[in-house]
Amino acid sequence: MLLKELAKQAFGRKDEECVARFLKEKGFDRCNNDTAQYNLLQEKCKQWKKEILLWDSNTFIYGINGWNFDITVCRMTLPKQERNWIEYLYYTALLTLVNNWDINDWNILIEHGDNNFDIFQWDFDIDSYVELNKEQWLNELKCYREQSWERYKKYKKSHKEYIKYDESMKKNYPEYDVILEYLVQNTKECDVVRMNSDADNVIWYFAKDADSLYVTYISDCM
Repeated sequence: MLLKELAKQAFGRKDEECVARFLKEKGFDRCNNDTAQYNLLQEKCKQWKKEILLWDSNTFIYGINGWNFDITVCRMTLPKQERNWIEYLYYTALLTLVNNWDINDWNILIEHGDNNFDIFQWDFDIDSYVELNKEQWLNELKCYREQSWERYKKYKKSHKEYIKYDESMKKNYPEYDVILEYLVQNTKECDVVRMNSDADNVIWYFAKDADSLYVTYISDCM
């Protein structure tokens, strides 16, 4: 089955609760407002990372539409059995999202109480699933960088007093370039699907080559 069709089957058409429902089916909703549940989820995520995560990187640069443009990229091993692809996509999406969470991020789940898995919900319209090749995918990531840099230069001219933010950008734009270079050097010819959630300026890319799955999560929100 094509990667685009697998993504549609996994994440649905306007089925924003699919990953949240997957977590509930795995038993992570049995202890509402109980930290034990979330400790267990943290441990499970650590276990899943050891099993399938090969490489990861994240950074943020000046926002194109929002305050900051956050990007996380994870390289995963491919599933051992074809029949596990849907569940595998849920695991990879979850791991990419929580990969760099700190204790404050995990505490958000506890604070949400009965709606604790809302954070894992996305609304993908049927028209948001777009097939790309490797060159198109990487060109889009490069274009984001260029758009961000042009906006940042304008911002910097009128906000010279924000020295700490400028120091972050001096570090983060090179980090973004390192991510791009890694993908250029390591990805083979691949099938790519882009999924957009325009309401939140969230973009996902799933890229599958002969050896790995690359998951890119972008948030450009206010």
